[in-house]
Amino acid sequence: MIWGLSLHSWEDLMRASLLIVGVAGLIAGLSTWFVVRLQRAEISESKTEFEKYKQDSDERISLADARGAEANRIAEGERLARLTLEKEMAWRSLNQEQSARLIEAARPFQGQVFDLVTYQDDPEAKNFANVIAHALIDAGWKLEPPSAFLAFQIELGVKFEIAPSKEQEFAPAVNALTEVLAEIGIAASAGLRDGLEKEKSQAIKVRVGKKPERVAH
Repeated sequence: MIWGLSLHSWEDLMRASLLIVGVAGLIAGLSTWFVVRLQRAEISESKTEFEKYKQDSDERISLADARGAEANRIAEGERLARLTLEKEMAWRSLNQEQSARLIEAARPFQGQVFDLVTYQDDPEAKNFANVIAHALIDAGWKLEPPSAFLAFQIELGVKFEIAPSKEQEFAPAVNALTEVLAEIGIAASAGLRDGLEKEKSQAIKVRVGKKPERVAH
C-alpha cells in the first residue's frame, strides 16, 4: 500500500485521472473547434459587412457624382442663359473692322444724300443711329437735318427706304448696305416708301428702330 491506498485503488485513481484528462482534452478540442468556427463566422460577417459598406460607399459616391454633374449642368445652363441675355440686351455697335466694311460698301455711292430718323426716347437706338451716320458720312454721304423721329409704333432693326421713282438709282446703294449689316449680324432691310416722293425723293431715308432682341424682353 502507498499512502493508505492499495494497488486496486491506485488503478481506479489512474483510470479516473485518465478519464478527467480525456474529458479535459475533449473540452479543449471542442473549445478550439468552437473558437475556430466563431472566428470564421466573425471573419465572414466582417467581410459581408465590409462588402456592404463598400457597396453603400460606392452608391453614395455615385449619387454624389450624379448630383455634382447635375449641379454643373444647371450651372452651365444658367451661365449660357446669362451670356445669351447679356448679348441680347447689349447695345448694337460696330467695331473698327465692321465700321470699315460698312464704309467700304457705301463709298462707291459717295455724295448720296440721306435722312436719318430714330427714337428720341431709346438711348440704344439713338446711339446706333449715330454709329450708322458717322460711317456713312465717312464714306462721303451727306446727312440732311432730321425732319422727324420715330414714335407711336414699334419699328425693329435698320431699314433703308427710297422713293419708288428712285428705285433703279438708289437700289444698289441700299442693297449693299443692307447686305453688309446682315453679314455683321445687324437686322436690316430695304423697301420703297411712296411718301418720299413728296418729302425727300433725292434722299435715302435711314430708319433706325429698336433692337429686336431687346424688345422681346
